[in-house]
Amino acid sequence: LAKKFRFPLLRYFKRRFGSYGLFDGVEEMKKTSKEVLVVFGKNDNMVPTDKFFARYKEALKDKPNIHFELVEGRGHQPFYTQETQDYFVSFYKENSNRLKEDKPSLDMDYSRINLDPKVMNVLFDFLKG
Repeated sequence: LAKKFRFPLLRYFKRRFGSYGLFDGVEEMKKTSKEVLVVFGKNDNMVPTDKFFARYKEALKDKPNIHFELVEGRGHQPFYTQETQDYFVSFYKENSNRLKEDKPSLDMDYSRINLDPKVMNVLFDFLKG
């Protein structure tokens, strides 16, 4: 998402989810022995890949149970198709003022939300072990 939408969204997540809205997963992943797959979209401009992907990999390099996947050509939600990501951007542009409300009522067209089969195969392969 564009920079101008980032902070209203963060405020919304903080109000909606409390301290979990600004959650940093590195410390929690350091504690787990469970298998974890961390998926980043290379074109993520909400959680900049150039800063966070390398940081996560470095911070968790001694954890063989933590696995990483970088998805080329995808943004913040890499498991969605590009068309879905484009829809999200337009949706947030149209509703950015409503996101500032405490409990915004947003009418999203869920028929336009589709998962990317290639990325889902990566996830399913991981789950199969």
